[in-house]
Amino acid sequence: MKQNTKRREVAKILVEDRFFEKGHRKTKIIQSLVALIGWVGILVPLIWTSSPFLLPRHLTKRYHLMNGGEISSIRLLFIFLAFTFLTIVIIYITLTLFNNHRFNRTLRYKNTHNEAQLNKRRSLMNQAYSERFGSEDFRLNVRYYSVSEEQNFDTSFIKNLYDDGGAKL
Repeated sequence: MKQNTKRREVAKILVEDRFFEKGHRKTKIIQSLVALIGWVGILVPLIWTSSPFLLPRHLTKRYHLMNGGEISSIRLLFIFLAFTFLTIVIIYITLTLFNNHRFNRTLRYKNTHNEAQLNKRRSLMNQAYSERFGSEDFRLNVRYYSVSEEQNFDTSFIKNLYDDGGAKL
């Protein structure tokens, strides 16, 4: 049978945002205005600066005065930004291909950990569990088990166990 999840249970798991909840109109209005002002602050100077370069015939000289030095500066900036963008795209594609190749050829087929040390750590942990909580058969087959305070692990128990057993972290 499918179990229904309540809104309160989901709210404990997920991050809540007052903007997307019902109500909170003041928050929605303020955040929307701040976002719009931010976009206007970005787009107006961009359009103002690039309009004489992109649309020189449609503008009157009274509002926009631009000489050859400014046009060459804008062209240089455009060329620099285009070159930088292409360089970044090429680098990211190269790194992605290299990472995929490395994953497919190396990480998928080879162990990246020490098997002997991992087996030693497992045996140390199984011994510690058996000493504190009983045998493995008992632990797997018991229906109810209560852990007393003395059986709890200390904060550095596992690190100390590995260090003493010769399987340092």
